[in-house]
Amino acid sequence: MEIKFEFTPDDLFQVQKDFVPRSSEHKKVKWMIYAFIALILGILVLRSGFDVSVLIVFLSWVIVFPFIYNSVALWSIRRHIHKNMDSKLKGSTTLLIGEEGIQRQTPLYRVFFNWSQFISGREIPGYYLLYVSAKEAFIIPKRGVEDKDDMQRLSDYFDRHLKFDWNRQTSNTK
Repeated sequence: MEIKFEFTPDDLFQVQKDFVPRSSEHKKVKWMIYAFIALILGILVLRSGFDVSVLIVFLSWVIVFPFIYNSVALWSIRRHIHKNMDSKLKGSTTLLIGEEGIQRQTPLYRVFFNWSQFISGREIPGYYLLYVSAKEAFIIPKRGVEDKDDMQRLSDYFDRHLKFDWNRQTSNTK
């Protein structure tokens, strides 16, 4: 089976958008930043004699930061991806899917993954993500799948070869 598509920085970003909220590493960083800044602001509140303006800054941080961290992290990640995406990944991409595994080809490189290398997987809107480690996913954009029959063929490959329970949507829509 062959899947062709243009791989873009947004494809990588969509994976990060799914990964960041679930990442234990990002959760640790979030709470370390939160605690450190809260401590510094708390000291400033005490040293200012509970000055209202300093107290407002402190309370704003304590209340708002937990809710904005993921957005700020994703904004930073998007900027990084657009500036630094490996040129080998961008552009015309072909996936060859067979009984042994999946081969990814671009004009600049070729890589092959045996089905046994995938340790987990997720389906998110527009993508299948097959993880080879806790932090690295093989990305299959659904937009590259031609029609419903090919989507079923791909699903059949997953059912036959992936030996883990994974989060898949019941609908095979792109």
